[in-house]
Amino acid sequence: MINKSSFLDQTGPRIFTIPSGEDFQIVLAKGILAAIKESSDPFALHDTIVLTPTRRSVSSLSAAFLQLTGDNKALLLPQILPIGDVDADEPPFVAGHIPLDIAPEISANARVFSLARIVMHRAKISEQPVSLTAALAEASTIANLLDTAAHEGIDDFSFATEEFQTFLQEQPQHIQNAARFLEIINIYWPQELRDLGLIDPALRRSKMLDALSDQWTKNPTHKNVIAAGSTGSQKATANLLQVVSALPNGCVVLPGLDQDLDDKAWEQVARTPGHPQFGMSKLLRRLSATRDTVRQWPQVSVDLGLKRRRRIINEALTPADITSDWLDRLANIGKTFKMSTEQLMHDALDGLALIEAETQDEEALVIALAIRETLEHPTKTAMLVTPDRALARRVRAALQRWSIDIDDSAGVPLSEDPTGIYIRLVLDLWADPADPAILLALLVHPLTGLGKNRKEILPLIRKMEITFFRGIRKHQDLSNLIEIIQKSDHKNKQQIADLLQNLNDVFQVNEISKKAGFSEFASLHAQVVENLATTETLSGAQVLWRGKGGEMASSLFRSLIEDSQPIEEISFDEYARCFKVFAEQVSVRPQQPKGGRIRILGPLEARQQSADLILLGGLDEGVWPAITKANPFLSRNLIKQMNLPDPELRLGLSAHDFCELACKQQVIMTRAARRDGAPTIASRWIWRLNTLTDAAIGDVARKELLCPNTDYLKIARAIWKIEQFHPAEQPEPKPPVSQRPKELSVTRIKVLIRNPFAIYGQKVLGLYALDAVGKAPGASERGTAIHRALELWAEQPVAGTLEQNADKLSQLIIQQLLLAGFDQADMAIEASVARRIAKAYLQWEQQRKQDGFALVAAEKKGSLNLILENGQNITISATSDRIDRFGTMWAVVDYKTGGAPSSNEVLAGWDPQLPLTGAIIYGGGFAKHKIKSGEITELSHLKLSGGEKTLDHKVIKLGKAGFSSIQELVEVELDRVTELFETFNDPNTPYLCQPRSKFTDDYSDYDHLARRAEWSAINDGEG
Repeated sequence: MINKSSFLDQTGPRIFTIPSGEDFQIVLAKGILAAIKESSDPFALHDTIVLTPTRRSVSSLSAAFLQLTGDNKALLLPQILPIGDVDADEPPFVAGHIPLDIAPEISANARVFSLARIVMHRAKISEQPVSLTAALAEASTIANLLDTAAHEGIDDFSFATEEFQTFLQEQPQHIQNAARFLEIINIYWPQELRDLGLIDPALRRSKMLDALSDQWTKNPTHKNVIAAGSTGSQKATANLLQVVSALPNGCVVLPGLDQDLDDKAWEQVARTPGHPQFGMSKLLRRLSATRDTVRQWPQVSVDLGLKRRRRIINEALTPADITSDWLDRLANIGKTFKMSTEQLMHDALDGLALIEAETQDEEALVIALAIRETLEHPTKTAMLVTPDRALARRVRAALQRWSIDIDDSAGVPLSEDPTGIYIRLVLDLWADPADPAILLALLVHPLTGLGKNRKEILPLIRKMEITFFRGIRKHQDLSNLIEIIQKSDHKNKQQIADLLQNLNDVFQVNEISKKAGFSEFASLHAQVVENLATTETLSGAQVLWRGKGGEMASSLFRSLIEDSQPIEEISFDEYARCFKVFAEQVSVRPQQPKGGRIRILGPLEARQQSADLILLGGLDEGVWPAITKANPFLSRNLIKQMNLPDPELRLGLSAHDFCELACKQQVIMTRAARRDGAPTIASRWIWRLNTLTDAAIGDVARKELLCPNTDYLKIARAIWKIEQFHPAEQPEPKPPVSQRPKELSVTRIKVLIRNPFAIYGQKVLGLYALDAVGKAPGASERGTAIHRALELWAEQPVAGTLEQNADKLSQLIIQQLLLAGFDQADMAIEASVARRIAKAYLQWEQQRKQDGFALVAAEKKGSLNLILENGQNITISATSDRIDRFGTMWAVVDYKTGGAPSSNEVLAGWDPQLPLTGAIIYGGGFAKHKIKSGEITELSHLKLSGGEKTLDHKVIKLGKAGFSSIQELVEVELDRVTELFETFNDPNTPYLCQPRSKFTDDYSDYDHLARRAEWSAINDGEG
């Protein structure tokens, strides 16, 4: 037995407290070890039962015992058991025969699916059916309400029905529709549980704790029982604590009871659910105890610095009704410690710091720097506590700067784990077979085996990516893609086709209908992902279900298959949406926590944990504390009348966690002034502390006082600050003349004029931009399709009426649009545009014939040789959209489906396509197409937009620049082009990137290669 002269040597109820700021587990373990030190019973420690609120507390208390005994001695630890406190999603310990007397619990997923079925049934009766996704969301809310009620010992909602109906009569219709939840929890759900022979999980936990309380009341255990760290926020837990406190060998150890708060403030605490001590006040009343009867736990060393910190932190969070005389209260606290208010604040806040970063990234870097500095000391530990998972991820990423890996106990959602990503990709490809981006992502995923060796299939995947996945998608499904590959001239086409056929075969197994049961979908989904993971040597199961991610994925599939039986028929889309929701809710935690000197914990996990440096991150209102959400079913009045806990109680529990941590020896609090670009408000706790401190010593002194010893914010900004900015200079490549292009099309000559660097990248370096994977067709593809349709139209005989021909031409355009990669669904819009273009074009062509023009060539290529001063030959070429004959003269027409250049641009030489095409005609470059050298009567652009002005024929007007004839324009343009080639035939002429700000190459793929965004921003000259 434990030495009776210790903490058990007093009359009951035996209630102790370990003040905030103390290392709870170490102090608790010290007290227990000191009590058994003189015992002759070697099993005295093992015969002690310690009840803790969470499983993490079990492991940390075990570690504390081992740390205190040291010297690698063998030790029989106490029986440390979790009882499951608020928000802890874990069952209490199992005691003796008690579980046999209580019905088993329904699993979490089985409950939500069963509730969802009832919700859908009630909605159908109300003639307002809901989707499974919406039903599951409502079911989850109902399940949470049932758990909350169970924690408060409420298992009957029927008495609220009349009041609830009265309340609903004055509410909007959508609120009234929520009334069905009452029928569910009063009638349908209890009957469902009776039929299954099960009970709600939270209710079962409460029953087990109540049964244990009854057992220990009737037959007190002979063992020593210590309930430590629980706030008794659940009724069954509070009842058990009351029983333990009265056991002959039992006691309760409360975390952070404020015994120094004056009686007036303490009375107000009992009416303020959001106060950190509200839970303690409520528990003491349940235990029939007062603060005066609570003693400090033995082994608590009185540290005056920490005691002053506790007084200031608790005072900062004093109920608002008491703060009217804050300065007087501070003065009284100072008198207690025999010091002035200013001395009190400086002493109390020593070791506490506040860093207010500008952004979340800056906040993460500040925290990472503090952790990095802590690790410089060989034995010191650090702990980041935050409910903000995004901040935790940012900190982990920031620490990678120094190759520091950190144990994040919350892990990652299954949907972000490699196994979960693979499973989701299979689901996405199932929804859209052969989507190029999804297909490529799935093929390159390391878990995809397809029955082969990964080293053999990766080279094939790289080859098929360039040829078949990049650019416009031309296939509708895997079978179509395989057919396209087999018809290609790719040298590895058969190997690639075989690989994709393996993939297609897996998806064709037990081809599923559009409607099926949820369980059937889940079962088939598991089968597909498993089959795809099969390699040359391992089965899919061996590959997929290993590791923590595989274990959690396997558990999820098993649960969905077994627990979703109530959902009989849904669509695949509904299954996919629901699966992703469930995957988000599953956490993949480290299989073997690193257990190093740094950790990231949530506020619940951090309870009763300690470290040399405590970092409290994300202290913004709405983040920590989180926003209190309104119950969608119950008003606050009904919540109160039904004895359900006030929603503000969670704020109180969260505030208690904050106080416990903020009272540690070394604490840095952090927040970000902006989140996702929007301004934030400091957490109410920070605001209260700042307000109190400002009133006591002024804001300037407060900022100095709460400044950390190391200016991490300054260091973080210095890391990101560029002391000396050395931007890349504008590139001026000067390749040898022998490597410079000797042949250019007229469209590339336009690029040479506007953006020479693009010609250098393409023609000299031989670099071409890769298309995006599964690129969506756009304006360029639409224009190409229309050009091709008009080319084909010119090659076939025209017969029929205008309306008939318009139908034929529009069908031709639609056919080319589909070949260009547009989807059939796009044709709802494209068909009407195509019809307008076809009719307008045919009307224009009809008028053209009446005016004496006749089409001679469409999409024909011609070329012309130029001789430079050094005798070198330069070839220019053009593919003309349309060349017409007008008597003995020619007319050049260029189709435009987008913007067309103005006459001024053409005449000034900035867009030389039409004049140079004319020059090729003059030079006989189109002779093979029966276009002899001769005079040109017209150069024009035919704009076919399909918009409000479907067709616009723009003829180049010579008079604007003083040209007397097209021949003169052509001669001038030839001189310009010859001069241009002479210039670039000089080895000292560089190929500059976009040298003119007004006349640029708007569709260049080479600006990034030239790093134009970097140097052009500070260039004062042109460009």
